[in-house]
Amino acid sequence: MAGLHDIVDDERFRTNAARVDNRAQTVALVRRALSLRSRDQWIADLGAAGIPCSPLHTLGELVAHPHTRASGMVFDYDDPCRGPMHAVAQPLRFDGARPALRRP
Repeated sequence: MAGLHDIVDDERFRTNAARVDNRAQTVALVRRALSLRSRDQWIADLGAAGIPCSPLHTLGELVAHPHTRASGMVFDYDDPCRGPMHAVAQPLRFDGARPALRRP
């Protein structure tokens, strides 16, 4: 799918240990392959092939993502000194609820 067919039999990339030993070359090849399509195109193509995947979001995308908001992972509050703020909630829930914000 990534178009790296010519390196399949290359000893430098045949096993994970070999790829680790040749990390700089491995990273360069993967970066080059990934640059040929947009993130959205990779997500679509991998999904169509039945490969589970998800985008890596920028912080701005993460804050605005509907799931992040719906789950309460990012929330808004008013800081007495700074005014309106965004914050990341505690990832743990106790009895279905996250601990309350005690201080900014």
